[in-house]
Amino acid sequence: MTNKSIDMFIAHAHEDKHLLEQLEKHLALLQRQQLIATWQDSDISAGTERAKQIDTHLESAQFILLLISADFLASDYCYSDEMTRALQRQESGDARVIPIILRPVDLRDAPFAKLLMLPKDGFPITKWRNRDEAFVNVVEGIRAAIEQWNQPFVFLAPQEKKEQAIAIQQTAQHAAELEQMYIVQLQVRANKALSFLSSLNNQLPLMPEEIWAPIAYLQGLELALSTDYDPLAQQLSALGLTQLSQKVNAIREDIHGALNVYFQMYQSAVSTRARTGSV
Repeated sequence: MTNKSIDMFIAHAHEDKHLLEQLEKHLALLQRQQLIATWQDSDISAGTERAKQIDTHLESAQFILLLISADFLASDYCYSDEMTRALQRQESGDARVIPIILRPVDLRDAPFAKLLMLPKDGFPITKWRNRDEAFVNVVEGIRAAIEQWNQPFVFLAPQEKKEQAIAIQQTAQHAAELEQMYIVQLQVRANKALSFLSSLNNQLPLMPEEIWAPIAYLQGLELALSTDYDPLAQQLSALGLTQLSQKVNAIREDIHGALNVYFQMYQSAVSTRARTGSV
């Protein structure tokens, strides 16, 4: 089955239009392959309401690129409106936000600091010796993100999720037994999903891009947990049964704990690479 092309919103400061144009040229192959359909505010037709058009595309995009520079961070609209809403959609799992660092700027404690930044390690495009190589690195990162988006991790297959929800509705008198079954099922699948992380303990030190793979994987697990088990937990909670909800929250805390460890590893690896001056 062919995946539908991903709607991609590109947020940028107008001062960076020349870099935007270069990026769009490098994204052309992804568009010809019908993997993405890009939109940015220069695509607004004459006579249309600008803010409404931007909001419409920002709300419908599956991927949102933030073209980061001092001008972007200084723009109230880019920062407070576009970026803030983009990060909200990332948090809810409705969109994937990718910051692309165009020019050197202080990013310490930026709201998007825990997201994977492109080019690799967030090294600004204008600082690369060969700018085309920088844009190729960006496109490669976007292509990898598209592949992950089109093949998300799931705890429950769609039919399995539907059948379990129906089972709770039809057999309320046996809901407690179903809850225990789902708890065991979730624990087994979570253990299996998390087991691969232990193999990384013998591979240190890792490069930043190697560390980001488990970060993206864990983020996918968290999204799958919310999508697949939160609805079941809510159904059971309505019947006064809260153990599955507690198990879901406990596994979510485990995922958050692992994410924090890998984020620290990632930031340390980026700092180490920056000190060596390698790109």
